[in-house]
Amino acid sequence: MRCNNCGSEVTKSSKFCAQCGNKVETKKVCCSNCGKEILDGVVFV
Repeated sequence: MRCNNCGSEVTKSSKFCAQCGNKVETKKVCCSNCGKEILDGVVFV
């Protein structure tokens, strides 16, 4: 994952970028049919 501000590599658990201090924003992925959030690691078959 990369910082939206400076492009540095950040971990998913980071709250702030270690390089620039920008708050790390995570994007939620939602189902286009029902709108519920899709959790990390979910695989569709």
